[in-house]
Amino acid sequence: MGETADALLSILAARLLQAEECFYSRAASDGTMDQEKLGDTLLGVLPHCSGDEEFHRVSTRLSGSGAHGRINFEDFVSTYNILCTTVQSVRVHDGEYADDDFEEDTLQTTLQETLQETLSRAYAEDFEEPDEDADGADESHAAPPEGRAPPARQTPWSVIGLSEVELGERLGSGGMGAVHAGTWRGQPVAVKTLHLDGASSACTADQLRALETELLVHAPLDHPSVVKLIGASLVPSGGCIVLEQCARSLFDRLHRDPAELDRRRAVDLAAQVAEGFVYLHARSPAVVHRDLKPHNVLLTSEGRAKISDFGLVDSREPTAGTPNYMAPELLLAKPHSAKVDLFAFGVLLNEMFAREVPWDGYEPAVIKDKVVGGERPPSVQTMPSACVGLLRKCWHQDARLRPSFSEAAEILRRTEESLPVAALGVAVPDSLDNFASLQRR
Repeated sequence: MGETADALLSILAARLLQAEECFYSRAASDGTMDQEKLGDTLLGVLPHCSGDEEFHRVSTRLSGSGAHGRINFEDFVSTYNILCTTVQSVRVHDGEYADDDFEEDTLQTTLQETLQETLSRAYAEDFEEPDEDADGADESHAAPPEGRAPPARQTPWSVIGLSEVELGERLGSGGMGAVHAGTWRGQPVAVKTLHLDGASSACTADQLRALETELLVHAPLDHPSVVKLIGASLVPSGGCIVLEQCARSLFDRLHRDPAELDRRRAVDLAAQVAEGFVYLHARSPAVVHRDLKPHNVLLTSEGRAKISDFGLVDSREPTAGTPNYMAPELLLAKPHSAKVDLFAFGVLLNEMFAREVPWDGYEPAVIKDKVVGGERPPSVQTMPSACVGLLRKCWHQDARLRPSFSEAAEILRRTEESLPVAALGVAVPDSLDNFASLQRR
């Protein structure tokens, strides 16, 4: 890279880092950010660019010509993307330089890394304790999200860019993105990536906001029954979450693996999930998952069950979720509590013994009518009697009559102890296991 491009990179990095003090203030209740200094900085970043009118317009708005110098996240992402495309046609006082002297990919990477570093530093500043001056007045600091305690005085998660991860096969895909097997620093990981907007080749503002919300919930969680968050990136051109890699999902085990799941093993897995929810519901405020289903329970190669996907915890959409596992109050968009997770757990517990997807083939509207009307998926006779009693309590129509996860975990562990086990610790299929096998043939 020539001296001119080198100098430009230095200017870009220095100027963007200068904006860190006001870069990302997420405390405003209206979802806007104080971007006055950022706008001034962006206007100075490329003083010799080719005169992109859109870049100048948005930067000027950032610098204070908009309402009170505040701007929403969508406009910031737009500005970042415009900045990345504008640098392709940069001109400097030293004159034009040839295309082979301007390594566009290197410049783009530097911009992305600088943006992520700035974002990380901004998080650390946003959640610091307020300082007081001599008069006892607090300096301006961002408040934590409403109802949730602020993270410690460091980046809430480790920054891992998508370029640092070697992606492997795709494990699954959804409306927001896909999950891939991957490797990071020699460690097997799972990588959740976001679908990129075709026009800008970047994540949309809504996607990044949803990703950020999920990260703020997931980052502080630490329990054997919760998938470990290793790191993440909020760079618009490559937002991602890096997680510990598990062997497969509970859904795969139940519906794509013909091998029998003996009753003791099924109860053990259910107890592990319940114990994970004891931890989640004990946090302050309680982490209400709202999307418990076998797809979101992962299994390690050692047989550990782990809860994943916290994307709906802070969702403001009352009916968001998977209808097959939703409680009546969610389907009716009524106020709800942590007991919605108990309802979903009841449906999941039944599915583990029935080995059938609940309400399979029914339209969401039909499922809603059935559940609200008091119907439940059919149960099987092979379920241990204690689990049958727990099941009926968990999916009770009245949320107030559903048990806590502490009660559920205790019942399941007692039930597990009552089932036969071999001398070497290997579960022995009992007569009811054999009966269940015959029923499914």
